[in-house]
Amino acid sequence: MIGIDRSQFAAILRLGWTLSHRRWERQSPLLAGFMVLLTVVGAASAVSALFIGYYVGVVYLPDLRPLFVLFIWDCIVVAFLVWWLAGLLVHLQLGGERFSLTKLMHMPVSPQGAFLLNFLSSQMRVSLGFFFALMLGLCIAHGTVHGVGGGTVLALLVFASMAMVAALTYQFQSWLGRLMANKRRRGTVIAVAVIVTVLIANLPALYTRTLDFDGPATDGDAPGETAAEESPLIDNLAATVVAANVALPPGWLPVGAWTVNRGQYWPSALCFAGMLAIAALSLRRSYRRTLRSLTGGDSGGRRDARREPRTAAPRPTAPIGRAASSGGGWRTLVDRLLSRLPEHARAVAWSSMLLWRRAPQGKMVMLSPILLILLYIVVFSGFGSGDLAARFSALAFLALVLMMCLTLLANQFGQDGGGFRTMIFAGASPKDILLGKNLSLAPFAIPIGVSALVVLQITNPVSAAHFAAHVVHLVALYLVGCLVGNTFSVRTPRAMSPSSMSVPNSTAKMTLATLLAMVLFLLMTLPLILALLIERGAEAAGWPVPVFLIFAILELVIVVAVYRRMLAAQARLLAERIEVVLDRVTEPVE
Repeated sequence: MIGIDRSQFAAILRLGWTLSHRRWERQSPLLAGFMVLLTVVGAASAVSALFIGYYVGVVYLPDLRPLFVLFIWDCIVVAFLVWWLAGLLVHLQLGGERFSLTKLMHMPVSPQGAFLLNFLSSQMRVSLGFFFALMLGLCIAHGTVHGVGGGTVLALLVFASMAMVAALTYQFQSWLGRLMANKRRRGTVIAVAVIVTVLIANLPALYTRTLDFDGPATDGDAPGETAAEESPLIDNLAATVVAANVALPPGWLPVGAWTVNRGQYWPSALCFAGMLAIAALSLRRSYRRTLRSLTGGDSGGRRDARREPRTAAPRPTAPIGRAASSGGGWRTLVDRLLSRLPEHARAVAWSSMLLWRRAPQGKMVMLSPILLILLYIVVFSGFGSGDLAARFSALAFLALVLMMCLTLLANQFGQDGGGFRTMIFAGASPKDILLGKNLSLAPFAIPIGVSALVVLQITNPVSAAHFAAHVVHLVALYLVGCLVGNTFSVRTPRAMSPSSMSVPNSTAKMTLATLLAMVLFLLMTLPLILALLIERGAEAAGWPVPVFLIFAILELVIVVAVYRRMLAAQARLLAERIEVVLDRVTEPVE
C-alpha cells in the first residue's frame, strides 16, 4: 500500500471504528447499540443482495430482450445514485469525517497514504456494499448463463462504474469542504444542497405529472388499434433512454450491459475505458488539490495574502432598541410593528432573527416553501377542488410548516452560545428573552405558511372565509409551537453547531419528545376537521354558516389566553434554570 503498511492501516481502521462507537455511546447507549445493529444488518443485506442478484440473473434475465436488460440496469443505477445521494446529503448535514486529513497528517503516514485512507473511509457506506453486491450477483449470473467472458466484462464495467462514482463523489466532497471553510457560507451550501437534492429526487415524478396521457382504453377500442398506438410510443421511449444513457456517464454501465447481452464487446470496452478515465482524472485532481491545501499552496490563500488588510471604521452606536432598525426599509417597517413591545424583547428579537438567518437550520426553514410546493404538485395536484382531500390539504400543509419550524422552536438558545450571557448581562428579563425569541421566528413561519396557502388557493380555490380561517389557524399553531418550544428550550437546552445541521448533544429522549410535540400539531387540526364536516353538512341543509372560520377564531382566542398565562410561568422557570441553560448552550460543539 502506498506510504503505509498493513499493520498501520488496520490500526487506523480500528481507531476510527472505536472513535465512532464512543461518539454514539456518549450521546446515548441505545444509539451505540443501534449503530452496531445497523452495521450487522448492512453486512447481511450485502450478502443477501449477492444471492438475490444471482437468482434474478439466472431465472429471469435470460428470457428478456436486451432492451429490457438495459431498463433493468437503468433502474438499479438510478436507485443506487438516489441512495448514494441521500447518504451524501446526511454526511453533509451532520458534518465530520471519520479520517480527517488534518488529523492523519499528525500520524506517521505519508501524504499519499493519508489521501488513500481519507478516500477509502469516505466510501464506507451501506449503499455501496448493497448495490455492489447486487450488481456482482448479476455479473456472476450472466457468466453462468452466457459464458465466463461476458460475465468478466460485465464485472469490469461494474468495478469501473463504482470507481467513477466514488471518485467524483470524493472530488465533490473536497470541493464542498473548501467552499464551506467560511462558516457563514457553509450554512447556505447545506440548505441549498438539501433543496437541490430533493428537487433532483422528485424530477421523475414531476415529469410524469406533466405528461398528457390518454385515458384508458374503452371496450370499443380494438386490440390492434391499441397495440398500433403503443408501438411508436415504446420505440420513442427506447430511443430516448438509449440516447440518455450514452450521453450521461452513469448510464455507461447499463449501455455496456446491454451491448454485452447482445454479444458486442467493443462498445463495452469504450464504456469501461471512459469510466476508468473519469475516475483516474477525478482522483488525480483531488490529490493535487489536497496537497495544495495541506502545504498552504492553494490559489485562494495566495489571493487572500495579496490583499492588504483594511481597517474597519468605527460605527456610531445606537440605542439598543433602534440599533437594528437602521439596516433598511423592511427593518424599519418591522421595528415599527414591534414598537409597542419592551425594548429588550425587541432587541432580542432582532438579534435572534439575524442569527437564524445565518444559521443553516434557519436557511433550511426559509427554503422549505420550495419543498412544500413540490410536495403539493406531486401529491395533491390531481385532486379536484371539491374533493375532501383537497379541502383538508391546507390543514396538512400548515401542520407541515410548523413541524419544520419546531426544530428551531424546540432549541431557541442553541445558536446563541456566548450571546446568551450577553442578554443576561444586558438586563433583559426572562420574559423579554422568551418573547423576543418567539418573535424572532415569526418572520420565518408566518410568511412560509401564508405562501403555502396562496399556492393552495391558486391551484384549488376555496372561499374567502376558508382562506381567512386558515391564516387564523396558522397564527394559533405558531403560538402553540412557541409554548412547546419554550418548554423544550428551558428544560433541555443544548448547543447547536453554527456550521452544520447536527446537534452533538442530542439524546434519544429529546428526539422522542420532539416527535411527540410534532404529533400535537396534528391533533390541533382535529377540531377544525370536525368544523369542516359540520360546515359541509350545514351547506347541504341550506344553512350557509361559516362554521370553519368561527371555530378558527375561537381557537385563536383560547390559544392567545393560554399563551399569555403560560409565558409568565415559563419565564419563572427560565429564571430558576438560567445557569443550567447558560452552561449547556456555551458548551463547545466543534
